[in-house]
Amino acid sequence: MGIISLVVFTNPYSAVIETNPDALDIAAASDAERKAGIIRGPLHGIPFLVKDNIGSKDKMQTTAGSMAYCLSLFQLTYSLIGSILPADSTVVAKLRKAGAILLGKANLSEFADARTGSYSEGFSARGGQTRPPYNLSQEPGGSSSGPAVAVTANMVPFALGTETDGSVISPADRNSVVGFKPTVGLTSRTGVIPESHRQDSVGTFGKTVKDAVYALDGCFGPDPADNYSLAQIGKTPASISFSISPLIS
Repeated sequence: MGIISLVVFTNPYSAVIETNPDALDIAAASDAERKAGIIRGPLHGIPFLVKDNIGSKDKMQTTAGSMAYCLSLFQLTYSLIGSILPADSTVVAKLRKAGAILLGKANLSEFADARTGSYSEGFSARGGQTRPPYNLSQEPGGSSSGPAVAVTANMVPFALGTETDGSVISPADRNSVVGFKPTVGLTSRTGVIPESHRQDSVGTFGKTVKDAVYALDGCFGPDPADNYSLAQIGKTPASISFSISPLIS
């Protein structure tokens, strides 16, 4: 719970847009489960962040970092601010089931670099400019800037980002962490703000290959709501980390 308290009350490098107000209560319940001998798996009680284009049904918003608005004669309406989702994204639901604790939403290049052709990597209207911990004068890579920086800065052990074209690999490289970009369809895109149906993929960040693969283990798998994910049925192992354990031990 010490890590959770650190991120809830501080936000170095502008890596986090919003924190989960229920995180400490969820962590306490998770601790109680483990104390009672109920262990859901290797992610049980582990805090994580998700890029702000990955949806969650809780007290947090999912806005892709945007303050996009519509101006009418009588009012200014923020289109994604205050949005309430009907359900968790599939990847978040899977990780919650595995016992992981969603700590908050991470900053990103607004709308995952899709807002404009002229931008600064890691900048969003809601979150400001994300800075890489090892060199504050450089861009952090994007568009999954916040998740990569948060892992680099030891704010969380793992985080989820998305990639359409380099958005996991680039910030992983810039911030010296492991970024795992799966084949399209290995992780569901249901509940994720889309950019390209044929290229979007939810990926993981970790300090080590083992951490990134454990995170992937907790969120991959077929989803009837994402037809691309159905191609893996009968072709993927029940556990990726177990199947490659000799390589990551």
